[in-house]
Amino acid sequence: FFTFGPTTFKFSYKDYTGYLATIDNRTKAIPVDQIKGLSNGHLLIVLLRADFIEQTNNPSGSTNNYLTRVDYLMPEIMPSYTLSFALSMSFLDTKLQKATRGIERNLTPTVELRKSVNSHLSASLGYDFTKNTSKDKATFDYQKHVVRFELSASY
Repeated sequence: FFTFGPTTFKFSYKDYTGYLATIDNRTKAIPVDQIKGLSNGHLLIVLLRADFIEQTNNPSGSTNNYLTRVDYLMPEIMPSYTLSFALSMSFLDTKLQKATRGIERNLTPTVELRKSVNSHLSASLGYDFTKNTSKDKATFDYQKHVVRFELSASY
């Protein structure tokens, strides 16, 4: 769509039947992402995504979620190391629960260091902080810290 990098538009539909009828849902998702290579060799990735979740047997659980995420990747900060930063922000329209939950806001900054061990193996260490804000503070308002380690094999 833009001359400076690839743009991807997608549409997905999921019809989910759970082990409990109350969690059955139909989800429509529309993600759009844009990649921009920068002159210093770094990458900027922007994602916009809308998810429309209809709880088929529990209409009060239906939600619309709108997400924006920006990733900044710095490949080869040292040989075989990639450093990346991301920031995502989402707004959850709780629809029928709006009187008690309001529009929930979620903010998640992330940092990750990835090391390519060889052409098939990589390892990463990352940290995510999440802050969710809700009108229903006791149930849905929270902060979370996640430290993660990942080992990936690709063939």
